[in-house]
Amino acid sequence: MSAIVSTALPLAATFKDQVSQSSFLFDVFYALATVCLLFIVGAVALIDAGLVRRKNVLDTWIQKIVCALIGAGAMAIVGYAIWQIQFYQALAIPHPVSQCITSMRSSIPMELASPVVPRMAKPLQPLASSQWPCAAMRSM
Repeated sequence: MSAIVSTALPLAATFKDQVSQSSFLFDVFYALATVCLLFIVGAVALIDAGLVRRKNVLDTWIQKIVCALIGAGAMAIVGYAIWQIQFYQALAIPHPVSQCITSMRSSIPMELASPVVPRMAKPLQPLASSQWPCAAMRSM
């Protein structure tokens, strides 16, 4: 029993740091900032849509959506890689750039990396009109 308690005490200290009030408030702030950012992007899109002619509104919205997707994709690839390199440097892992590339390459599931072989869907077999659920109700 004492062995379990002695191994659980360092874990309890780590857990206490992770669920402290300051950590929780930081998480709430981050979530609130994310929601505010989404509202700001929507507001900018509405302002830009109001400043163009009626025939160009759809083009403006598509432009904003495409730019947001390009920015999110760049952040997901480049921004995550920069963060991971800095993380490896902070942990003093040798060759952080090559280690980052290796770990990112190995994190892609093989199902996504391999070419997809398309399979044909089974053809649909429509019901005869006498088998329709509404046909049984009509006969009542």
